[in-house]
Amino acid sequence: MNVISLHRGFFVFVVLLAACLTASASNVTWTLVDMTSLGTSITGTFTYDADTDTYSNIDVTTTGGSVIPSETWTNKASFGSFNCCLALVGGSAADQTGLDLLNLVWLGQLTDAGGSLPLYYTQQGTCASSNCVDFTAYPGDPSGGMNDAVTGYLYAGSSTPTPEPSSLFLLGSGVLGVGTLIRRKLA
Repeated sequence: MNVISLHRGFFVFVVLLAACLTASASNVTWTLVDMTSLGTSITGTFTYDADTDTYSNIDVTTTGGSVIPSETWTNKASFGSFNCCLALVGGSAADQTGLDLLNLVWLGQLTDAGGSLPLYYTQQGTCASSNCVDFTAYPGDPSGGMNDAVTGYLYAGSSTPTPEPSSLFLLGSGVLGVGTLIRRKLA
């Protein structure tokens, strides 16, 4: 067995190992950009996984305005997940009756590919049931709980991609392999 076939075998092993270690990069962080509804500014981020239709790392803040309360929203309504909207509740109680509700509905569907989606409308009020599937509009809400005079969009993209562990392993193995080849040629 010669040196070249040993290196070829090592290379195949490294490639197969890296393929086995490849992590899923399906979680995408979405940013709320220039969003307003009923005079309220809506900012923040959340993570969405289209493969499992789940939200995480929710950090949305509302400020200003006279209808939607100014607060930080970190919890999702418990009636389910949808890739067209994110229903937020102002609290973490198991029974969501009476909690503030802010439902952000965008035009299109979230994907693992990221992109840009315009805000379509908001729903706002208080949860009228334990899972917040029903809600009551805030008193004095001129939109009656559903406002389509909104601005802004969601954006997800990466200007600086983060390498996955398997990519770093493959790169490191390649550097070590080339170093070994050079050292053997010099010896």
